[in-house]
Amino acid sequence: MSHLKIYQSSAGSGKTYTLVKEYLLLVLKKPSLLRSTLAVTFTNDATGEMKERVVKALWELSVGKNETLKKDIEASIGNSVDIRRVAGNVLTHILHHYTELSIQTIDSFFLNITKSVAYEAGLPGRYNVDLNRDAAIDFITSELLLSAGDDKELTNWLLDFAYYRMDEKKGWDMQNDIRNISKDLFDDKIQNSLHQLSVDAEQIKPIHAIVNNYKSQLQKMAAGIIDIFESAGITENDVYQKSRGFIKVVKAFCAYEMPKKMIFNSYFMQACEEGRIFDNHINDTELRKDVQERLKEIRNYFEEGKKNYLTADVILKNIYLKGLLQFLNRQLSVYRKENQVVLISDVGSILKNFISGDDTPFIYEKAGNVYRNFLIDEFQDTSETQWNNMLPLLINSLSQNNQVLTVGDVKQSIYRWRGGDMKLLMTEVKEKLKSHANKTDVLNLSSNYRSAEAIINFNNILFSSAPEIFIRNGELNPLIEKAFKKEQVIQKVERNDMKGYVQIEKLNKDEELPDYVYPEYCNEQQKIFLGRTLQYIEQQLAKGYSYGDIAILVRENKKGSLLADFLVLNGITQINSRDSLLVTGAPQIRFLISAFSYITDVTNEVAEKHIRWYACKMLGFKSEKLDKIFFDKVKRFQQMALTEAGASLIHLFGLDRSPDGYIQRFEDLLLEKSGKGLWDIQLFLNWWNAEKERMRISVQMPSDNTSVTIMTIHGSKGLQFPIVILPFAEFELTKSQGRIWVETSTRPFDKLGLVPVNVNKTLEETYLNESYREERFEKQLDELNAFYVACTRAEEKLFLLLGEKDSGAFNKVGDIVRFALGNENFLQPVMERKSEKLFTLGEDTKKPLRTNKVSDDPDKFEVDSLKEYLINERGVHKGFKIRKHVSEDDQRTFGIRLHDMMSSYYSADDSKRIIQEIESLPLNDVKKHQLRDDVQRAMNLIEERQWTSSEYRILNETEICDSEGNIIRPDRMMIKDKKAVVLDYKTGQPLNEHQQQMLGYKDVLEKTGFTSVEAFLYYAESGEMLAVG
Repeated sequence: MSHLKIYQSSAGSGKTYTLVKEYLLLVLKKPSLLRSTLAVTFTNDATGEMKERVVKALWELSVGKNETLKKDIEASIGNSVDIRRVAGNVLTHILHHYTELSIQTIDSFFLNITKSVAYEAGLPGRYNVDLNRDAAIDFITSELLLSAGDDKELTNWLLDFAYYRMDEKKGWDMQNDIRNISKDLFDDKIQNSLHQLSVDAEQIKPIHAIVNNYKSQLQKMAAGIIDIFESAGITENDVYQKSRGFIKVVKAFCAYEMPKKMIFNSYFMQACEEGRIFDNHINDTELRKDVQERLKEIRNYFEEGKKNYLTADVILKNIYLKGLLQFLNRQLSVYRKENQVVLISDVGSILKNFISGDDTPFIYEKAGNVYRNFLIDEFQDTSETQWNNMLPLLINSLSQNNQVLTVGDVKQSIYRWRGGDMKLLMTEVKEKLKSHANKTDVLNLSSNYRSAEAIINFNNILFSSAPEIFIRNGELNPLIEKAFKKEQVIQKVERNDMKGYVQIEKLNKDEELPDYVYPEYCNEQQKIFLGRTLQYIEQQLAKGYSYGDIAILVRENKKGSLLADFLVLNGITQINSRDSLLVTGAPQIRFLISAFSYITDVTNEVAEKHIRWYACKMLGFKSEKLDKIFFDKVKRFQQMALTEAGASLIHLFGLDRSPDGYIQRFEDLLLEKSGKGLWDIQLFLNWWNAEKERMRISVQMPSDNTSVTIMTIHGSKGLQFPIVILPFAEFELTKSQGRIWVETSTRPFDKLGLVPVNVNKTLEETYLNESYREERFEKQLDELNAFYVACTRAEEKLFLLLGEKDSGAFNKVGDIVRFALGNENFLQPVMERKSEKLFTLGEDTKKPLRTNKVSDDPDKFEVDSLKEYLINERGVHKGFKIRKHVSEDDQRTFGIRLHDMMSSYYSADDSKRIIQEIESLPLNDVKKHQLRDDVQRAMNLIEERQWTSSEYRILNETEICDSEGNIIRPDRMMIKDKKAVVLDYKTGQPLNEHQQQMLGYKDVLEKTGFTSVEAFLYYAESGEMLAVG
């Protein structure tokens, strides 16, 4: 019997557990289905996780563990199957035939199919798949610009583009804009409509005629009024309200211009309706009536033709993009052919164009993959092309009495910009597949295993109320009504280990700034948000949480970079972020760029002021010294090559005194660009200024549990954190940026097919208004979904920072929260109002003690228990120690070297050998000297305390595990009878978590039987040895 299952999941609802369970139900009931069951995910990480979870679940079932999963499976298939035995057999089969475990990303699946039909699809015999489209975009952009002048039609389009840039005051350099235009070629909608890209001057003539005729007629009618006034000797001083009255509109029409926002001012309307034409001293009734009638004619003509004119106007503003895109598409074909590549974005279109519904089963069989059952994860992120290519296969599966399962959450659909279409999950999957299935189940995963009670209650109330909040604020959005139905939002609380905490704070522009150091490029409002965020971090550290427990989520990378710069400036260098630690945004790098700019142009006052501000305020230089060492010696720097100048500036201003990932990455960049011909400072600056906006060069910090996480909301999807801070919860609900491709059936615009238009409210008054409304609805849902994802990442505590409300407006995510806080039907009854601006739910407690008990959470599996042991002094991990020194661009290089040297220090006899080893390291003299001094100082302090005495048993970097499974690895441990002394080496600033770490060491050692335990911290930067506890 064919079975369609549609799981509607929510955040933290055990989605992966459900997928694994459903997969196991199929293969345990009938192991032969392993090879013919395909699970589709959307990311490599998700694929890897699901494979791991399936294998682990099979192992646990085969050895009699994971009773929760076993009971769930038994509830579905009964007791007729010996689950333990069958799970063992399936696991053994997978281990010997791993490729039959068919869990793939959707891109991999389609790519494999495309390879199997390469000949039939007309692909090159030896083609490569290019996952990165940047090279293609660079190629087609440069080729298009090189063709300018040779191709008349292309040249005309480029001229139109240049005129547009001049009107928008965007400058002459159009290369980056053309790159952005090129990206539209990879959009699903464009890929499916490439045949509509052609456009020529003849098609556009009627559109130009609409604009010209409309303006000309209004100009003619307005000129008639001006002629009457001139004949009667009347000036603008004689008319009602003089130059700001109706005459202002008349003059605009005469000048071939339109009124602002295409709306008549109130004086023009008074002149039409009430006859307020002249000041009181002119009493010519006939003239007044004549002008009034003429103004009415202008108004009527204006209103009647307005929609037609505005439609033509918005199309003409961007029609050049369509013209350019057809040329870019031709160059893209050349790129594919010359390089014999298929772009990953081409795969869906190739299959779409090649297969039909009847051919689909044959195509997939030809690939050697006869799949009967399908499980599709994250269905809300499926694109229209992916769905259309998969649909015939799913229909075929159901028609042969197999199973199709989808899991998704419309509320977490945040990848529309990447082609994800949430409407597929909303309606289409059920509509298109239900008729082919004998049985259809729509199941709601309504429990939350991730978050504490307060967070779940807050999210339940806020997001289930979202549709009504929108309606009460005049925004009727059918998509939000469908996505945030109460039954799809409300979740049951499953965690009982803590109550949790939610805090909402409204900040205004008059807030007093905390005493922190702020990036020079942030505004006053941003400073308020930054300062409050750091205060939150400090408060939670004081409650026993670590940096690794905290995640700061932002809507855009720029805000993440701002936060990262701010935290670094205030001594927090433990930051885990793939997108925020951008070299281009680091204050010290901008300082060096200003220095480069001044060296190449000593009249650059902006660069000079920036250098003086940063050097004096941030680096502690006196103005006189700055003149002496830099400004008076600029000529010397002008004679240096790029890398020499960079190294000299870094050393001159002391930017290399301590490890700095930004500086080291910048030095690498200088070396890299110098090797590619940019050996001169000016050449490097030209490249930097042209590319800095799209450069994603970042510092990769090691990801561990001691670092604050800063990431975008998109990057956080699928993750969870004990504490989540959302400091800029004011992203726009309605203001769309960029452009959309639309079409209309209204003549003569229908002849153009798809056209690109800028998204703004003007579209509401055009024949494209339906497309605009749809875009507006989807934009609102995008932002609400992103907010939902952010708020549901928190496990224990959630902090939201709101700004001031725009007067009377409902246009930001923060407005939803503000409205809910002020209404007795929503958040007002449950949130405690601490002050006018502070609202809380739950209790802001200290960090709870963690235990090693196995969780009942179905999203987690039991781990092996550890037995108590003490590894000997030449412990196991010594055999795996990597002594090779890491590259210079790793921020923790110095710390690793320090630990490496001290790990072989047991007695005073080792000192000389270790110093000699340092001298042989491939380091510059400064770094070598610093390492030698710090190591020698540490050894001296250890010898002064007689910790090298033969009375002690010395254990360096040795792991110890107690009966509860807690593992520690102190840098150095000295044991004497029942007494133990532990020592850790640190290279950064003293932190509270260092103290907590050492207290943890003491606790473990005391549990193992030591009656006296002392703990110490050595800080290399200060040379201090501090006792703990």
